[in-house]
Amino acid sequence: MKTINVSDEQASIIAKHNKGDIFTFLALLKEQPPSRDTYYNRSDLHDLYKIKSDELLMQNKFNWGSSPHDWIIKLQYPKGTILGIRETWWKSPEIDIPDQYDADLSDADRKNARRDLLPLGWKIMSSATMPHEAIRSQYEVIGNEVKRVQDINIIHMMPYDKDKDRTIECFKQWFNAKYAKPRPVRKNGEIVKYVCYPYDYESFRQSKYYADNVAPWSDGTYEYKGLPLKIHARPFLNLVEARKK
Repeated sequence: MKTINVSDEQASIIAKHNKGDIFTFLALLKEQPPSRDTYYNRSDLHDLYKIKSDELLMQNKFNWGSSPHDWIIKLQYPKGTILGIRETWWKSPEIDIPDQYDADLSDADRKNARRDLLPLGWKIMSSATMPHEAIRSQYEVIGNEVKRVQDINIIHMMPYDKDKDRTIECFKQWFNAKYAKPRPVRKNGEIVKYVCYPYDYESFRQSKYYADNVAPWSDGTYEYKGLPLKIHARPFLNLVEARKK
């Protein structure tokens, strides 16, 4: 079983799901296709996704015996994968397993819990720290789709937003908070470059990461903290459709 971390808004929806209910998760592609030209999707393989690019055709690139215009990507969550859902949880001073799942609390209960439990030594733990044995929801992947972040359906954005009146703008802020921060790439334990995946260039230039540490080079590339920075603006996402077990 693989695991996936979900936002508080997603967890609240998932907590109400019954067996057989379907939910779509968003996963950033670790391997990004070339940024130029147009692409289309094919799903004739269970664990691979093909994106056609005229750029690759001109470069005469081949991948695993495919035609030269196919960019093949290994999916992180292929069809049939079982996903364990990690969510925000409360840790008591006595034990290290969840005594309370944050998604089960109403806004009023959450406010009271913060007031009453935090002074007693309780801690609010992020989804990434949830113990494997505490996972209570499992989903089976039944389909995949690959799209640029700007092209995903607004319905898929909504579980990430608290303010439904400004869905796209709120989603953009959430996405950049999660993916726009430059991440180190190490070689032999040493940081050799950075990479980031902002919603678009415009929003990235307005972010604190750009203002503080990013410097453009004359050849159109960038550096971050004195090292090369690869910016994957308008990145591709894997829309993972899964059914609750």
